[in-house]
Amino acid sequence: MFRIILSCVVVLMGFSIMGRAEARRPPNRETLLKTVVSNYKIDNAELGDALESLTAISGIPIGFIEADRSKEKNNYLITLNKSSVSLEQVLNDLTRQAPTYKWKITDDVINFFPIEDIDKFVEEVLSIRYDSFLIEKSVPRFTLRSSLLKDSRIKNLMSKYEMKAIILQLNCGFSSCYLANAPDSLYLNDLTIKQILNYLLSHKLVPFWRFTMDGKFFSIVF
Repeated sequence: MFRIILSCVVVLMGFSIMGRAEARRPPNRETLLKTVVSNYKIDNAELGDALESLTAISGIPIGFIEADRSKEKNNYLITLNKSSVSLEQVLNDLTRQAPTYKWKITDDVINFFPIEDIDKFVEEVLSIRYDSFLIEKSVPRFTLRSSLLKDSRIKNLMSKYEMKAIILQLNCGFSSCYLANAPDSLYLNDLTIKQILNYLLSHKLVPFWRFTMDGKFFSIVF
């Protein structure tokens, strides 16, 4: 399990950060879904890896809520070979191969999530609301993620559901470890954790986020 979550972190560290928060205006739904995806080839890849590759190829931000990996029925292997097709077509092809998942445009980004098997713990964590949340200038992604996972309300939920968080503390010495080159700190008001994660996506501060769960272990990776 630890190896699975570590591999998620390593893959996401390989993405480059795209643009400044205040410089981007999210596309409307129609424009987003008509984005042309070229040379998207996936062979026997796990669903999360397939979605990360789609983000890397298309530049479209995606948030992925992963069903409990400890349940065999939730594990899919994806094979697709698409060129010069719309993002909407690719997303629909993915759900055909992973039929217990669906996608939706939320907060100007794509969210990919289970149709029914979203754990109650996951729902409650993502629904935690902040009156204000500070994203300091040049903060490493690992630091921001740790600040979310160490919130006392998440700790209370962990105790309630007997869950354990995987918080990886890795040294970060290259640009993709950081959120962006935003000139100032960001103050986000009255947002849930899910909305904060989607904000990071829609403003190109991170390219992809994943809430991963394996039995009694979980992590939020971006």
